[in-house]
Amino acid sequence: MTFLDMAGGLNSLMIVASLYGIWAQLRTVLQRRARGETATDLLSLNQFSVSYFAYWSFFLYGLSVTPINHYLVWPRLAAALLVLGILLQMARERGRAAKGVCTLALLSLGLGLAVATLGPQLQDSGRWLATVLILGISLMLAQGYGHQILLMWREKRTGAINIRMSQWILAMDLSTLLLVTAMGWQSGWPLAVLAITSALTKVILLGLYRYLATDESTGRSGSQADEAHP
Repeated sequence: MTFLDMAGGLNSLMIVASLYGIWAQLRTVLQRRARGETATDLLSLNQFSVSYFAYWSFFLYGLSVTPINHYLVWPRLAAALLVLGILLQMARERGRAAKGVCTLALLSLGLGLAVATLGPQLQDSGRWLATVLILGISLMLAQGYGHQILLMWREKRTGAINIRMSQWILAMDLSTLLLVTAMGWQSGWPLAVLAITSALTKVILLGLYRYLATDESTGRSGSQADEAHP
């Protein structure tokens, strides 16, 4: 077994774990909807739309290299589909912007699947486009997660955010950097840029979530104490 196989296997395992994290977020949204609450409360459309296109760009990049990197392609497609599920829930209870993002995501999904069927005909020739796409999405990812962090900071609460998603995606980002090392930085550097950007924003979000969750817990305890001792 080569270093690439080991790194690719670990990255695939972490992606599967991150799929659980995304599913946990989607399940939280569905549970809140079932309870009659605002299902996507405090979830940033900006952040989740960029997350979707980040997974989608990894999917396209994996298709564009020779040979096709299956460690990048299929797990990222599964992740993109789960994030799309969250975007669809946003579209159900939000306005035109959320519906427009969902429409664009669905169109891009169709384009990605078309590229997958064409296969070798688009390899290498489309790699420069995938590279530009990944670099652009890296900037958008920083902005998107920055927006989510700003929402949390302004509201001083966590809303419908499920922290498991960010925890597992951070683990996936770190394993992606190991995979880039195995692939070679000459060919994998665009993926490293995206993974580093994603990891840094997750570290900040996790720290803020812990801080706000502690405040929320303390606030609930104080309220209960006040009720017990009027």
